[in-house]
This record gives sequence, C-alpha cells and structure tokens, in this order.
Amino acid sequence: MRLAYKAAANDAFPIGTGTTEAAAKTLAGVRMKRAGARYTPHGGQTILTFRSAMLSGRFDLTMREIIKRYTAEVKAA
Repeated sequence: MRLAYKAAANDAFPIGTGTTEAAAKTLAGVRMKRAGARYTPHGGQTILTFRSAMLSGRFDLTMREIIKRYTAEVKAA
C-alpha cells in the first residue's frame, strides 16, 4: 500500500522520516550503545520492547498481552 501524500499533507499527518529516525535513535542508539553494554539479540529485543512500551505510554497494554500469551493453567499432579 502506498501513502497518499496529498491527502496526508492536507490532513496534517507527518509524512517525513524524521520522527521515526529520532525515535530509533532514542530507543536503540542511546540505550543499546552505552559503554560496556552487551546484549544477545533476544535480550536486546526484550529491552527495546519494554523501553518502547514505557516511552509510548503502552506499558500496561504490553504487559497484558505478554501475560495473556505466556501464561498457562497448570494442573496439580
């Protein structure tokens, strides 16, 4: 799907990449490139998931989804 630039501009939607690039720099650049920081791909993705959830105000929603996906009923033996 392609963006309808004229309609987006008329509706005052952001159409540049500046906001996305700034978010990536804030999320990944600052957090992941600290001196001495070493992460596995899984660990790094986990940190970025939680950090983006915190910064976007969606932490509670993210936690509900994680709990829903990674919990199961366990029957007593």
